[in-house]
Amino acid sequence: MLKFLSLILLFVLVSCGDSNKEKAMTVIFTCDTQGRLEPCGCFAGQYGGLSRISTAVAKFDDEIVLKFDAGDASPGVEDYNRILYAYVQQAFKKMGYDAMNVGAREATLSLTHLEEINRKIGPPLISANLLNKKTGEAVLNKVLFFEKNGLKIAFTGVVDPLLLVESLGEGLEICDMESALSPLIKEMQQADMRVLLAFCDEAKMKKLADKFFEFDVILGGKATQPSQKLIRQNRSVILYTTNQAKNVGYLQGTFTPGEGLSEVDYDIPLLFEDVREDPQILALAKKYRDEIRHTKLAVDSNDSNQQNLIPGIEAQAVYVGSDKCATCHDNAHEIWKNTPHAHAFASLQNKEADANPKCIGCHTVGFGEESGYLRKFKDKRLVDVGCESCHGPGSEHLRQRSSGEKTLLTYRPLGEGDCRKCHYGEFSRKFDWQAMWPLIKH
Repeated sequence: MLKFLSLILLFVLVSCGDSNKEKAMTVIFTCDTQGRLEPCGCFAGQYGGLSRISTAVAKFDDEIVLKFDAGDASPGVEDYNRILYAYVQQAFKKMGYDAMNVGAREATLSLTHLEEINRKIGPPLISANLLNKKTGEAVLNKVLFFEKNGLKIAFTGVVDPLLLVESLGEGLEICDMESALSPLIKEMQQADMRVLLAFCDEAKMKKLADKFFEFDVILGGKATQPSQKLIRQNRSVILYTTNQAKNVGYLQGTFTPGEGLSEVDYDIPLLFEDVREDPQILALAKKYRDEIRHTKLAVDSNDSNQQNLIPGIEAQAVYVGSDKCATCHDNAHEIWKNTPHAHAFASLQNKEADANPKCIGCHTVGFGEESGYLRKFKDKRLVDVGCESCHGPGSEHLRQRSSGEKTLLTYRPLGEGDCRKCHYGEFSRKFDWQAMWPLIKH
């Protein structure tokens, strides 16, 4: 089974009739999209992205469709990621999502930010076990109800507290999943179909199914890969996914109130590049890039880039730029100039991503470090994958060599692991050290 970043789950429930017979219904489900409005664009042929998920979702009749996100749609807590999350919310709203569960990433945001997002921007957020630290009350919706094609559907959501031991957002607290769900079951029993969005691992989803037989469907979650098979646990059907918006999956069957699902068929194909990208989602991605280009961010200040330094200890060296290295290492510099590394920043400019902090780190020298690249430099200095991107700041080495002193500052040997800081996952084609190193060896 292939690994998946995002799953859209389609419950196609056939037939119709009175409330005691099977009904037509479709449930669409995503998880772990991590702000991927579109593929990053580091190379051609990438797949996935909310831009392609939107195209897949649009094929279904909204009259019989429920759409959920099970968590981790947020890309992170940094200011630029909070801005991006607002655009992600707009994308889910455009796709007609009914609600979004709080995953581990959302729960690292502050109480204030979650309340603002829930009030102003996208589909309603849901969480049964995320609480206001001051009042002990639920921060978001605990349960939501929808009616589709004669069926009343209730759903709720939880996130595993153990995923948030040290990273819970300001103003928040969290209780265990079972304690949060127990008082909700009676309220949800009035529905024909009950769905639990559970951002936790497979073992804990099964445990929740054993504890709460009332849930017809449990969707997640915090997994290393998507479901290899349809899981039936107690009276629940369990499916889960991961892998950052690259897949679409579906479950077809018949749902009968009080009896659950039968005649089930399930598959999860990938969203390859031949799936058309939704122009409206691509437009949101462009608006995000334009907004952060003109927004002052924390990473634009050297003060913020000193936060991880040890108090009282100054950096031994600072970044000086590849041109300074060329004065002694002219042969290596000539080899470097003829590699894609020497044009890495131009590739960002071609994608209008040269102001995006999520991209800049692998296309410049020392971005996010005390003396490294700042966005205000634009393309004037410390751009491209230069000498110091791999070897580290060179000022002290340069000073010792220029002054005639004994050169004490030397650089450790580099290896495959250094390259994989940038060359991994969707940010690089399949990386083969043995094949790639000879192309840049110097």
